[in-house]
Amino acid sequence: MISRILGIGCLTSICLPTAWAADCPNRQPGQHLEFLGRSADNSVSLWLSSPGSGGNFRLSAPGVSEIDSWNANRASLHLSVSPVVLDDLNGTHKLDLLNADGSFNCFLDSRNQNNPVFPNIPPIDGGDSNGGTGGGTGGGDSSNGGSGGGTGGGSDPIRNIVTSISADALMGYLSGSLSISDRVVVGLDQFEDIASQKGLWQVWTDVRHTGVSDDRNEIDTSGHANSFLIGIHRSLGKDGLGGIAFANSKTSLGTFGSSVRNEGDSFFVGPYGGYRLDTHWLLDGWAAWGRTDNDTELDVLKGSFKTTTGLISANLTGGYDVGEYLLRPKLALFYSHNKSDAFDYTGSLPYANQIYNVTLRVNENSFEYATSEASGDISRIFTTTDGVQIIPALRLGVRYDIERPNDGQILNENLTMESTTPWSGSARIALAVAPQRHQRFEVITGYYSIGRQDLDLWDIRFNAAVNF
Repeated sequence: MISRILGIGCLTSICLPTAWAADCPNRQPGQHLEFLGRSADNSVSLWLSSPGSGGNFRLSAPGVSEIDSWNANRASLHLSVSPVVLDDLNGTHKLDLLNADGSFNCFLDSRNQNNPVFPNIPPIDGGDSNGGTGGGTGGGDSSNGGSGGGTGGGSDPIRNIVTSISADALMGYLSGSLSISDRVVVGLDQFEDIASQKGLWQVWTDVRHTGVSDDRNEIDTSGHANSFLIGIHRSLGKDGLGGIAFANSKTSLGTFGSSVRNEGDSFFVGPYGGYRLDTHWLLDGWAAWGRTDNDTELDVLKGSFKTTTGLISANLTGGYDVGEYLLRPKLALFYSHNKSDAFDYTGSLPYANQIYNVTLRVNENSFEYATSEASGDISRIFTTTDGVQIIPALRLGVRYDIERPNDGQILNENLTMESTTPWSGSARIALAVAPQRHQRFEVITGYYSIGRQDLDLWDIRFNAAVNF
């Protein structure tokens, strides 16, 4: 079913076997125009165009020279409503690239009105230039593939447009932003240094800004995320600690010339603990539950949905003194199960001085993400005459994603799926300052997409820990 909108192949029942006119150099049949479906009353049909580059474009059909025309500065998605509702050849729509003066340049794609992505679109109401009435949200039940989805869940490909963009990079960000292992390691070290019974509690906070730029798929994806973590734990003897942590994260991502956008506001909460196995190794883990409120846009359509996440992380960290340096090898594992609600895309599309209100139902979705990382950290303590400790550190790591959304595939500008490597490298530098034995402040910056060409994932963060 994914191939329906991702344009894998071109069936003669869907695409015309021959071009209507001169083909564009980048023409790939079945990859630029998709028939989404018809309104329940068969008054209009709905189309999604993905030209794959910037330019002037026109949608037409036999007997209608121009159904819709628009300009795009770069690769984008565009929705169109059409009054042509026919099952035969005369219902076939054509997407052309135009010259700057509006004259014909070349032919991109064509598609008839068989096999819609959404077999059951609610009535698309049309009004005057001031708008019409609402469109409704029905169109199916679980017996035919999900609410509004049609047989086999026809709306799943639309969700893939939202969730497949830089999905591997975003999940990599999530696993990194929710890592509290370093806070546990520092906590155990500081508890060990404090010989008295004072300072057996520690509160810490971690603030992070992350940036992502993804040009692997030539759709100019960019965005950022800001996360805030806070936790409190107590010493459980000289070798253990236990506590609880809370995290909040806000993400913003845009692609296809910002014609597709997603904003997320997340929170996570759960218990964590750490235990020193021997003089060189310690183990820590965190289990948490979270929820994300998503606001998403697909051209003029908007929707919102919730994603619930259950996660668990486990880390094994070593510590070896080599002269004046401390070496810390680390093995990290992270797993999350994510489930998103079904939701409605709603919006208005113009045609012939009328406004058509559209509702598309998108099915619920779930996926798992699991990753592993092996890294090594080297640091050295410098002590000032006032007793302040200054600790620079360098960490290098290699990550392997065990389980990824869509099997690690992401969308390109033609809405086809491209495979990505599960491997990546990271480099991180840090500078910590401990003015007193029960206080520690640290600034960190890192780059986490080494080996993934045209993907940049980086962050800068600040954390602080205080014993009391």
